[in-house]
Amino acid sequence: MTCSVELDSFYRPTALRKVGSTNDNAKQLAEVGAPEGTLIWAREQTHGRGRQGRHWSSPPGNLYASLILRPSIAVDQAPQFSFVAAVAMADTLASLLPAPTQVCHKWPNDVLVAGRKIAGILLESSVCDGGVLEWLVVGVGVNVDSHPVNGDYEPTSLRAQGLEIEPEAVLTALCDRILGWRERWLGEGFAPVRAAWQDRALGINDLLLVEVSGQIMEGNYLGIDENGALVLDVPGSGRRLITVGEVGNMHGLWGR
Repeated sequence: MTCSVELDSFYRPTALRKVGSTNDNAKQLAEVGAPEGTLIWAREQTHGRGRQGRHWSSPPGNLYASLILRPSIAVDQAPQFSFVAAVAMADTLASLLPAPTQVCHKWPNDVLVAGRKIAGILLESSVCDGGVLEWLVVGVGVNVDSHPVNGDYEPTSLRAQGLEIEPEAVLTALCDRILGWRERWLGEGFAPVRAAWQDRALGINDLLLVEVSGQIMEGNYLGIDENGALVLDVPGSGRRLITVGEVGNMHGLWGR
């Protein structure tokens, strides 16, 4: 399918009518040497997925895209890019929607509008022998035209929020901001990304219940640390850092 979006020369876009998963497609291309900036986007996914393999409803009319990156960074810095992408996503949606203050971040990788999930981010990577980062694939899904009837955090879509727009226009705006935030992250580190993410973070300083290794931990949510871990102030135990890999469900504040 002809790609109908005009993007910065950094990007090498390929448009598909239907694909199992844009992330799977991009990972396959990354494994055989596809260059940084390779972008796969599809009008429909048959096996879309989010974090921890959760199903991501992917009917026509929404945005599904995955980008290959090959940054020269330490392996332990790679997870930071999920926050880079989230900040770029929130900036994009805030620029498009009539009520930008309603756009917020939910840790670790969701973007909400008016308290409802509208977009998700999935980061996957590969490490070479010797512990060198080979590639990152960042996948994004945005509910543009429709959203599931049931799902996490009462999903919504841009159409439901009163915005009539094509997925191509959302992709163009998003790619501009991803490129800008990528350059800032590589040049200035994680600090400005962290600050921007926390400016829109949902529920900082509120009570949060987090399931970690099958146990519920209760504490005051203080935001994220310099690596993106969730910081929880647990009464009697002090501050606890919780990584994406540790967390199961989050309760209380976010309802689930």
